[in-house]
Amino acid sequence: MKRKMLSILISAFMFITIFPATAFASGDTVTDANSLWITSETTNDDIISAWGEDAATIKANEDGSYTVKLLKNISLANSKTVSFGKQFGGEADPLIVLDLNGKTIEGTSIPVANYANLTIKDSSADKTGGISYTGNGYFVAINNVGNKMTIEGGNFSCAGAGVIMLL
Repeated sequence: MKRKMLSILISAFMFITIFPATAFASGDTVTDANSLWITSETTNDDIISAWGEDAATIKANEDGSYTVKLLKNISLANSKTVSFGKQFGGEADPLIVLDLNGKTIEGTSIPVANYANLTIKDSSADKTGGISYTGNGYFVAINNVGNKMTIEGGNFSCAGAGVIMLL
């Protein structure tokens, strides 16, 4: 009987682990967050699907830009990235503003990648928002392969093999 119960428990565990995990919101942090590619077509429902309720919002601004505002800390699952803009979007791609809002994005791969036009700022009063690479290799907190990136605020860190900031 013990063997049968053990067999059932192991089978149930294996069944649960074969399905991809969705982001789990625990208080003020979304853990094991999925990758998310944010463009002008991204909706709040897309953000909810990737990170859960009340993790972040996106809104269109009057000037044609878009603002993504973090409402929770985002701790990305292994090898996951938050990408901004259409790949090879260039100058014509709308500006996306990432408002850290006192929250952080952290990951063991490159946490944030800019593919078009991105501005990063922190509108919180205490200015504690940031982006952090927490792996142990030679990676960066932000990869800019886009047209333009502007940093107006935020704290950036790399826990990897070395740190350099080029402005």
